Amino acid sequence: MLGIPENRDFRVLSVATNLREGDKGWRPHAETILQYAWESRIDLSGATGITALREAVVHEGGTIAIDENVNVLFWKPQWWDDERVEEARGTCRG
Repeated sequence: MLGIPENRDFRVLSVATNLREGDKGWRPHAETILQYAWESRIDLSGATGITALREAVVHEGGTIAIDENVNVLFWKPQWWDDERVEEARGTCRG
């Protein structure tokens, strides 16, 4: 769910509710926004150079906005894809 891997602890980093006011005092439905994250490890065993690290810890997660009926209004995952992992490995190669 929300891209969180099984058996992985995650943290809710922030929770906010926006209470907007529209024209003539009209109030749209409130939205609750949550930001969450967990730690993942990147294997650096193929990387050589200035580091002796075998792995790096990175933070993945996302932002989700829900309405008062818990309908998802917005979801933005922030994960490390293969391209980003390779970029990190290249950085460690020096």
